[in-house]
Amino acid sequence: MLNLLDEIERSQYLFPSTIKEIDEMNGEEFEDFLFWYFKKNNYDVSITSKTNDFGIDLIVSFNNPKTNKKENIGIQAKRWSTPIPKSELTKMLEAKDYYKLDHQFLITTSRPTSEANHFAKNHEILIKGREFIYQMLDELKKMNNIKFRKLNQKFKTYDPDINILEKLIYFRNQKSKEEKIPTYMIFSNDTAKEIATIKPKNINDLKAISGIGEKKIEKYGQEILKLINE
Repeated sequence: MLNLLDEIERSQYLFPSTIKEIDEMNGEEFEDFLFWYFKKNNYDVSITSKTNDFGIDLIVSFNNPKTNKKENIGIQAKRWSTPIPKSELTKMLEAKDYYKLDHQFLITTSRPTSEANHFAKNHEILIKGREFIYQMLDELKKMNNIKFRKLNQKFKTYDPDINILEKLIYFRNQKSKEEKIPTYMIFSNDTAKEIATIKPKNINDLKAISGIGEKKIEKYGQEILKLINE
């Protein structure tokens, strides 16, 4: 199994430097951003299953210096432009016992409806909105060993072969389960789309794909090429 801490040390994750870049993210990319933010702040972070997760996307663990005990924060990540309804928060009620959570956060680029806000206060769910995300970005800019995207870096556009893309996503999900690591640590959605668009014919072609380094080529390269050629 891949050592997650080693992967973090070698990580080439590029943080966004503006909230506008975050607003352009999809839901999975926003979860990735939060994952790496908490990792860089030396928290233990795990990603929940994509199904039956009770609305919790990340679990952040830390030692409380006041009690000297480990505490868990369950985080629901919402990269939305529309207000968050109460229904998104009610999903979190069962999560507290299921994940043994001490705290629950909703971190969002949007804001809750008044009904959702009232519900959150009554059930001790802390809502962290855009002001909190601005603070996160400011903290990152003061930290060492943080890499940022170039300003105004454009996201790539793809025209993938849907059959190949579906095979790649299935392959990625299976490897994620086998190795017990998040799917994006196999390869990201953008990498899958780029592969399905370019359709590399050999290892040298595969090396030109963003997000596929030497280690991943060594581990998955031949299987990926086989999927493309089938």
